[in-house]
Amino acid sequence: MVEAYPLQWPPAWPRTGRPERARFGSHSRGYAIGQVMDEIRKLGGKQIVISSNLELRLDGLPRAAQRTPADQGVAVYFTLNGRSQCFPCDRWSTIEHNLWAIAKSIEALRGLERWAQRTWWTPHSAASKHSHRRKWSWRCHNTNHGTPS
Repeated sequence: MVEAYPLQWPPAWPRTGRPERARFGSHSRGYAIGQVMDEIRKLGGKQIVISSNLELRLDGLPRAAQRTPADQGVAVYFTLNGRSQCFPCDRWSTIEHNLWAIAKSIEALRGLERWAQRTWWTPHSAASKHSHRRKWSWRCHNTNHGTPS
């Protein structure tokens, strides 16, 4: 089982060297967490773990009154159709924006299911070290580095 604290970054996933300032607007940490949870549930995901360097309350959610950690990365783990999935993001300069990017990425994948074909994307298995090499898995899950060349 993946731990929510401290951050459990997927070993084979590259880290962003310099996080960028996002243009997502202002979202509270709690609201961004809620959006991630809602989007995963709408996708059909279960057993959600949001891993970051935020200290946790007894119920497993991040404490509200705490300093922002130096590492703003977030990795969201869940199961979908019995398979472990992971959406890591450290592209943006705040945890809230990294969470928001993950929520919007999952929302976009749900749109593909509604308006296109499910076969357009392959979920990134949390256990697979090489699944990022598949074009659609990379394009859909890499919230850090944009579209592949």
